[in-house]
Amino acid sequence: MSERDTTVKWISDNAVTLAVTAVSIGVTWLVAWLYYRRTQRDRCPCYEVHSQELIGESSLLSPDVEVKHRGESLPRVTLSRLVFWNAGREPIRAADGVNPSDWTVQGVAISTL
Repeated sequence: MSERDTTVKWISDNAVTLAVTAVSIGVTWLVAWLYYRRTQRDRCPCYEVHSQELIGESSLLSPDVEVKHRGESLPRVTLSRLVFWNAGREPIRAADGVNPSDWTVQGVAISTL
């Protein structure tokens, strides 16, 4: 009997034991990874923007409606709502350097009417 035949016979004789061992190792790794992820404390600041064009090419209002701000006609008016949240497991603190009053939006004229 060759060495290959001996190996194949041993594997076929112990197939159930090998399968149980492989599944046990897989489950152990999965449980360890899940426990590790659960104990991780991280900060994950996220945001989402919802915009609706009120005046412009795709507006819902009649094209006869005109909006003026400080005497100037506005060709487009968009209402945007920004939502910020922390998707992490650790709170974001002021000591982390996050100051909402320092945030800016570039390339956009911002007005409060």
